[in-house]
Amino acid sequence: MKSINRSLLIITAILVVFGFFIFTSASLGLLAREGARFSSVAFSQIFFGMILGTLFLITMTKIKYRFWKPLSLYIFIFSIIATLLVFVPGLGIELNGSKRWIYIFGFSFQPAEFLKLGFIMYFATYLSSARNRIGDFSHGLIPFILILGIPSVILLLQPDTGTVLVLASSGVAMYITAGGKIRDLIILFLISTIALSALVYQRPYLKDRLETYLNPSTDIQESGYQLNQSLIAIGSGGIFGRGFGQSIQKFN
Repeated sequence: MKSINRSLLIITAILVVFGFFIFTSASLGLLAREGARFSSVAFSQIFFGMILGTLFLITMTKIKYRFWKPLSLYIFIFSIIATLLVFVPGLGIELNGSKRWIYIFGFSFQPAEFLKLGFIMYFATYLSSARNRIGDFSHGLIPFILILGIPSVILLLQPDTGTVLVLASSGVAMYITAGGKIRDLIILFLISTIALSALVYQRPYLKDRLETYLNPSTDIQESGYQLNQSLIAIGSGGIFGRGFGQSIQKFN
């Protein structure tokens, strides 16, 4: 236990426990739906989330982080290939116009979740090896754009704009920590602004989301539904909420 950051461990435990009870409270809304079983959802969260998650955490603490450094490129490539599999007929599942899931051996999962991990591991490895040359275009900004750009193109084809934003924000935070120059950040900001503007112009649903963010009452039944439900829930519960399992909106 001496090698474990106790503060981080305590924070993680608190988040897991609170997250479990928040999820349980929200999932009680399944009781109001026909054919839905709250017990199955609770079991999956306890068994797969808490029990297996804790065992995985303990196992990973036994492995030195430097062990992953020579494997990071292969993990990154594997995660990219896995993400490409959503386009393979028979493997990829299309839901609501997006191909983000893979169905295999009776299970479905979203490979983009592995891509997040693969990107962070490989980019961290690269920044570590190039830490004294990050200020150079050829070793800093250009490799960053390439490492981020390849998975971003794949994700945008699905489309999965949200994961692209997660990768971009994580990458920028890592780049700043590694000593990236303000000049490079300004260039990245300009490129990102142009790219996002083009996406909003080409994809109407992104424009709808932006308009909903600026004016939540624009379309309360479609693009603004979730946001307005949140406002109603916060309005009815106030700062401290209505109590465990007592929220109203989840019961339709």
